Amino acid sequence: MKKSKKYNTFIVVVIMLFGSLFTSSITPVFASGDIKVDQKVEELERQIDVLENNKVENEKEIDRLNRKLEKCRDSGKSLRREKEELKKDIEEKQFEIEELNEELSKLKNCNNDKLEDLQREMKSLRDEIDVLRNDLKGLKIQLDSENGNDESKLAELEEKITELEKQISEKEQIIAQKDSLIKSLEEEIIGKKEEVDKLQEEIEALSKYKDELQEKLKEVEKELSEVVEFSEKLKEELNEKIKKLEKKVADQDKSIAKLKEELNKKTTELEKKEKENKEKTEVAKKEAKDNNSENSMKGYKDFVVFQIGKDYYNVISNGKKTTVYMDTKAYIDNNRTMLPMRYVAYALGFNVEYDDNLREATFANRDNPALPKKTLKLNIDTGIMKDLDGNIYNSEIKPVNVNGRIHASITNIAKAFGATNGDIDDKEDNTIEWDSKNKAVYVFKFVK
Repeated sequence: MKKSKKYNTFIVVVIMLFGSLFTSSITPVFASGDIKVDQKVEELERQIDVLENNKVENEKEIDRLNRKLEKCRDSGKSLRREKEELKKDIEEKQFEIEELNEELSKLKNCNNDKLEDLQREMKSLRDEIDVLRNDLKGLKIQLDSENGNDESKLAELEEKITELEKQISEKEQIIAQKDSLIKSLEEEIIGKKEEVDKLQEEIEALSKYKDELQEKLKEVEKELSEVVEFSEKLKEELNEKIKKLEKKVADQDKSIAKLKEELNKKTTELEKKEKENKEKTEVAKKEAKDNNSENSMKGYKDFVVFQIGKDYYNVISNGKKTTVYMDTKAYIDNNRTMLPMRYVAYALGFNVEYDDNLREATFANRDNPALPKKTLKLNIDTGIMKDLDGNIYNSEIKPVNVNGRIHASITNIAKAFGATNGDIDDKEDNTIEWDSKNKAVYVFKFVK
């Protein structure tokens, strides 16, 4: 005879709230030792993340300091380059000034030399004329003193006077020519004065620009000296900082490698324990299955509890609890509890196989004596279910793919097998019961 629902509800609530008081005959999927290992793995992963983040920040700082160091080197090079360019400019300006001075000198001296030569020649000619005129004057005095006494001597004196007058006349003509040349040269010199002045202005402008360049060169040399002195100190400081950061990064690499090695060991240990727990759980399932076959109708000793929003469920067998963890959480969609198909099948005592090509999940009742032994195919795209006799069962909600897991409504699948569903407080016995207070779904495997 079945026990009352009130009694069963009491058992469920007690198990949910005080599950730790029960001593499970089946090893839980995650024992306390496994949880400690898992927590250690999480802590190692957290430490590695912190170290790697710090390492990235340190590497960024090294790059920033290296750029600053390179900029410091470049500033000295820039000033040296500017210094060389200034020296080159000064040399070019000096060369231009010398060329202009040479041109100015030629311009000034060319006609001046000719003028001076002509003036010297003019002076010489005038001196010669003065001598000739003195000679002429002497001859004329001598001629006047003769008074016609000696005809031959008079003739000779007159001949000499004529010759002297001729020479004086020729020299005066030469002086006139020279004087004309002198005037022409003087006019030419006056005409070139503008050109000379222009050249002098260019020379003065170049000299002024050259002086400015020399002043700027002095400033650059002074700045370069200061930069070199400052750069050496700054480079020492930057290099020291970079070395410290590089050592820090190297130490962080060692620490990360050590933590990763420890993480690999803990992960391997965790995987090993998970495998052992899985094997123990399978053995426990088989034992529970055998026990349930014998005592299937003796009372509500076997049921499963799913809580909305939790990634685990509790299996109650003979008053003892086993917690099984899932890789997803139960949730509600359109007032239906949605679970991965394999957990739906396990809770109801069904087998399930999935064909990705046909997009079908096949549920077969082989272990639940309270429900008919039949096979049902669920189309995961449409939500339509069919049994092998061709009967069609419609679902209010289609299956949903969540993170690679096909979730389906446990109530719709159970109803297609003839199971019942209701509320935990309605005082009726059903395969699936809803507990709104605890947001939980109870699956009584051996209740129709």
